[in-house]
Amino acid sequence: MAESRRAPSTAPPSPTAPSSPSVPPASRPSLRAPPSGAPSTAPPSSVSQTRASVAPPRDSVAPGAPRPVTPSTRPGDELVVALPCPREQVLPATLFRSTWIVSSLQLLRERGHFARYDGLVVSHRNEILKYIAGTWLDIELAHSHYAACDALDLPIEEQLAMGRAVGGRAQGTILQTTVKAARGAGVTPWTILPQFDRLWRRGANGGGISVTKTGPKEARVEVIGCALFDILYFRNAFRGVLLGIGDMFCRSPYVHDLSKRCSGEASFQLQWV
Repeated sequence: MAESRRAPSTAPPSPTAPSSPSVPPASRPSLRAPPSGAPSTAPPSSVSQTRASVAPPRDSVAPGAPRPVTPSTRPGDELVVALPCPREQVLPATLFRSTWIVSSLQLLRERGHFARYDGLVVSHRNEILKYIAGTWLDIELAHSHYAACDALDLPIEEQLAMGRAVGGRAQGTILQTTVKAARGAGVTPWTILPQFDRLWRRGANGGGISVTKTGPKEARVEVIGCALFDILYFRNAFRGVLLGIGDMFCRSPYVHDLSKRCSGEASFQLQWV
């Protein structure tokens, strides 16, 4: 799918981000993953579903790798969430939370896109359709699902809206809890941004996410080690997720999809008022 379908960003003029329009995102995985210290069983070698109770996300740090703070890339930037280790040592995601796929399928049906989607799934159709929320599935199945969504060639606004709605369903509970807990102190996006690593690990069992403060009301979110970001639809839907999160913590969020550095990576600039 051609990169020319990338959404036009709409954001207020800023010295650190383009002034082209952007559309608002959605929420995060309320997908419950087992605690980090829980016993783990190896992920299935075949393309099959793995119960969350027996297959918690693996540590995305290569064995023996140090866990230094990733340095800021510009003077004045402040690292809020570091990658789990040096970027070259981050292990790629191999499992993805089924809650995102289940919610996505529901939206496709509700918005009248499912019949066309069903004809565009080139592999693993039966496995994708049988999944229930709260389990882990092979990243290959998730890739097949989002590639079919990409082949629908939906307008950018629709892709963003679907990502926004899916994120709200998948992560609504945990984000609402965060809002309620922080309400007394005043809620801003800085309330939830430091938790992005925890939210990412609830949705994928590898890869890594970092958050850098680039201004009082600006942040850069970078994700690496996830092949799903090579699919334009997934990147746009992820923007929708970020916009939806922003809606819960500020009046007007804006998200720009920045140029990615290489395969499996994505970078987003967040701004809000």
